[in-house]
Amino acid sequence: MSNRSRTLVVAMLAAMTFPIGCGGSSEDTGNPAGTAGSAGTDGGTLDGEPDVSADVPADNEVPDSPSPETSTDSQPPPDVAPDVAPACAPPSDSSKAALCVDIKPEKITPIAGNDALDGMGVLIVEVYDTPHPSQGDGGTVQPIALAVRPEQDAGTNPPLTMNLFDPIDTIRFDNLPAQTLYVRAYFFDNFAAFTAQNVVPGTWLGGYDLSAGMKEGLGLSPVALAAGAGLQHDLPLTALRALTINLSLVNGKSPLGDGQGPAGAILVKEQQVGANMPAFGSAGAPCVDLLAPGGAKLRGLLYGTGPYYALGYVDDYGAMAGNGLPPGTVVDVTFNGSQPEIPASGLVTYAADAYAVTKDLELNFVIPFTGTVPADTMQCVSDAGPGPDAATD
Repeated sequence: MSNRSRTLVVAMLAAMTFPIGCGGSSEDTGNPAGTAGSAGTDGGTLDGEPDVSADVPADNEVPDSPSPETSTDSQPPPDVAPDVAPACAPPSDSSKAALCVDIKPEKITPIAGNDALDGMGVLIVEVYDTPHPSQGDGGTVQPIALAVRPEQDAGTNPPLTMNLFDPIDTIRFDNLPAQTLYVRAYFFDNFAAFTAQNVVPGTWLGGYDLSAGMKEGLGLSPVALAAGAGLQHDLPLTALRALTINLSLVNGKSPLGDGQGPAGAILVKEQQVGANMPAFGSAGAPCVDLLAPGGAKLRGLLYGTGPYYALGYVDDYGAMAGNGLPPGTVVDVTFNGSQPEIPASGLVTYAADAYAVTKDLELNFVIPFTGTVPADTMQCVSDAGPGPDAATD
């Protein structure tokens, strides 16, 4: 059993807190309810947004009808293509480049009556000359261009909103540097992101390749622009969906301590537990009471359509440090020989268009101590739970 314990302690929970930075930071969100020109990131202003009105040809222009004297025989033969406006018109300055961004949100069913998940929010699109707008000191690089939809009026509070699932007009940036640039988009369905200074369920992300999980330092995808040309660029938006995990103990199992402590869960693609497993979602609480009636509730977020496996824990002794799970931690793990695995009961499936997901998760294994079991001094305050007021003594 001690070998199994050591295997689990060095396991994959390097990111129990969901790595939501993904190249950005809380300061990147700004507040769209601020003055016009302050919506967006770190002082990026609408004043710097390119004027798109003068350079886009009118798609609905109708050519003059032929006069009565003009025979239809004079029309071009069928093998001569008519003039068609390019998908993205060239820049007004031929030494620069133009970029036309089409937002492509994934298919999600909004939740009527839930202001955080109803599809009504603010879209921010930024263009950078670096794949890593966030800096190591917590600061951010200024975008070289920025657009906010809908455009915000000075002092508007609450901010003006748009429906993400209605057709979205192309966002055009004119006279950008003719080089490789990086485009990032946020859609804030849930305005709690502004007060939390972090992404929350109801935040949508664009510009990142999230296929391998969310990781610290994840960079933006490159977009190559050429001088004198316009580039049409489809930008998929990925929803951060709401996640609720209800923790309980499997029948007949008891913790070594009082069952109170910090708790969390991550969603992974592989059933086998290993080091540095990429996370596709997480939930947590500062302190829970696993033995309370109804168990413990964790809240968090996830993305993608799954299926995933949920690996949950309660740090009964409050001793977690670094990347491992300490002795006394209650987890949902079984063993295939000496290989720890997430039980089949940890499988998380849901509808592809679900905006909120709930999973009941039973914890079945306690990581043993080697030697004498110490006294458990870890306790939650009386109102501890999934909220921000949970604390430890």
